Amino acid sequence: MALTRPLQQGFTLVEMLVALAIFALLSTAGVLLLRASIDTQSVISTRLDDSGGLNRLRALLGRELATAQPRPSRDEQGQLRPALAGTATSLAFVQASAGDDSGPALARVSYTLDTNTLVRRTSAALDGAGEGETAVLLRNVTSLALRYRGPDGGWSDSWAAGDAARLPLAVELTVQRSNAAPLTMRFLVAPDGLAPEGIAGGQT
Repeated sequence: MALTRPLQQGFTLVEMLVALAIFALLSTAGVLLLRASIDTQSVISTRLDDSGGLNRLRALLGRELATAQPRPSRDEQGQLRPALAGTATSLAFVQASAGDDSGPALARVSYTLDTNTLVRRTSAALDGAGEGETAVLLRNVTSLALRYRGPDGGWSDSWAAGDAARLPLAVELTVQRSNAAPLTMRFLVAPDGLAPEGIAGGQT
């Protein structure tokens, strides 16, 4: 009489362990792929935000300097403020935007570095006005350098003309951000309409 082996039911312990090991490997690979996808998306989003911030800064500052006005103002203490006051790290000036039938609307704007953040402040009240509304333009800024081109064609780290209404010919802005190469932008400034220095009727 021939012997027959009984049919096996279910899985052995070894088969279960192998199946669990394969499942664990697949789960780990899936988590790593998902994590890599999230990290890549985060990097792309950050770079897009940086690019958008730079483009917004370039467009906004270029447009406002192109409408800069030779209009001095006074601060809260009544001290005279030049139409454009510039240092190596900050810039403030009066600019004109589209207004109503009575003429363009004037506002005093400033650009400055505040705790690794480039911010823009604006105030519609020119005289006796404080800092006004604040808007963040660019984050993760490690340094900011401004230069100003005078009527002689030279560049300076500050702008303090003898005539408070006089404007520089151009402004140069260099931005250094974290993990990025420095970016330099140059902008033309609207003419102030004043006679050149050293000419009759101009600043001597």
